[in-house]
Amino acid sequence: RIQILFEVSMEFQGQILVFTEAGSAESMQAKTKLESLLLPYVEVDLDRYPDRREEMHRLTNGDTRVPQIFFNTVNVGTFSELMDLEANHKLDELVEMVKTHPLPDSGPRPANENRDTDLNRITRLYEIVVHMNNAGLLRQKRTFFTVHQNVFQGKKFVRWMHETENVSDIEAQKLGNEMIDEGVIVHISDPKHPFTDSGEFYKVLHLQDNSALNAGASLYHAPSDPLSVIADLRKFITSLHGAHITEDGSRVNYDAIKMDMAFARYVVTAQKLQTFNLRSLGEQEQLTLFINLYNSLVIHGVIARGVPQNLWQRYRFFKDVKYMIGSYTFSLNEIENGILRGNKRGPADIFKPFSGGDPRLEFAVKTVDPRIHFALNCASRGCPAIRMYTADKIDSQLDRATKAFLNGGGCEIEEGSHVVYLSQIFKWYRSDFGSTLGDLLKWIADHLGDSNKGRHIEQLVDANSYTISWVQYDWSLNH
Repeated sequence: RIQILFEVSMEFQGQILVFTEAGSAESMQAKTKLESLLLPYVEVDLDRYPDRREEMHRLTNGDTRVPQIFFNTVNVGTFSELMDLEANHKLDELVEMVKTHPLPDSGPRPANENRDTDLNRITRLYEIVVHMNNAGLLRQKRTFFTVHQNVFQGKKFVRWMHETENVSDIEAQKLGNEMIDEGVIVHISDPKHPFTDSGEFYKVLHLQDNSALNAGASLYHAPSDPLSVIADLRKFITSLHGAHITEDGSRVNYDAIKMDMAFARYVVTAQKLQTFNLRSLGEQEQLTLFINLYNSLVIHGVIARGVPQNLWQRYRFFKDVKYMIGSYTFSLNEIENGILRGNKRGPADIFKPFSGGDPRLEFAVKTVDPRIHFALNCASRGCPAIRMYTADKIDSQLDRATKAFLNGGGCEIEEGSHVVYLSQIFKWYRSDFGSTLGDLLKWIADHLGDSNKGRHIEQLVDANSYTISWVQYDWSLNH
């Protein structure tokens, strides 16, 4: 589908533009309809660009309804009127007009002209990939135990560009490096390897894995502005949290989320992660993004794949449920153990999530913050509560989440007792909290703060007089 969309987009000289609003069912329906018809569009979100509302009113002679759809300068109206045009066989004429006529200067402009310029550049790179595929340049390559799909040799790409586009060898090599810089291709074993006119192999990233739940993002979502995508995701996640997750974050109404238009918009926004540049984010922003995406991906996975019913299904769920982010796929297991735990083995794993040459290692945290364990929710009642995290407050938010878990059943001790009852989370991820059980208890006491429970645990550790009892984990769905 993505190949078809890339090819179709190049046919259009003009522009289809849609003024939208968050929470507008018709806005979502209009965009979905245009995508189903393979019609490229530019979206102007009036919540993000409120100053454009006056322009919309002027162009529509005062019509305040949303969405408003424009084919170049022709105002089609709302989603209902778009459907009327299709039913009356008048839509094809407008599509042909946009294909053959550039947007006049008097037409509505994209929300971000720079983004539109970048879009044309990225489109050109992906169009090259389409032609490479059609020319039979992409092939399968096996390295040790890994089979890479859709790979090609640098020297064959250079020869092909010279023969088909009359491009010099030097220019073809520059183009190859531009494709690497934009996350279109990468060396099959060394992510830092530049493009060279040699026998080295490179793989097309967006053609590596289509099993991600956000697969199918169209060309119209590339390139994605990271801050804009994060803002959109936060907006829809916050809406879903407020409507369908209990105030304490412990229960989720999955059936209601599935039917909520905000979830449909979240799914569409999540597709933009495929062209998301992770390298543009700072450490705190990356940490926050992966925590929030983990919790959202779990909910998305339960809705899309169903509830795991046994131990094996749970294992496969966390291995198989994934998103494509920045041209790489990340499963739940890879986000938790590969990224947030600095590429450590999971409790049920023999190997680390990422091998030595895996390009995703670049995004793994350098120092593990054990507090992340109390921010991740795995859709079970034994998990910590679901919360929304922000990069500017992530430290204090993780502190609150940790204390809430420790005081909410994660750590219990009776007055005068030497037995500390702990969640299995501390057992499974014990190495993150220190090398000994004493280190673990000291960590817990420190994060309980100035409290009777914290002081009690400190006294037990100092006296080396304690017993830990692991509380049975509740794997039942948190609905």
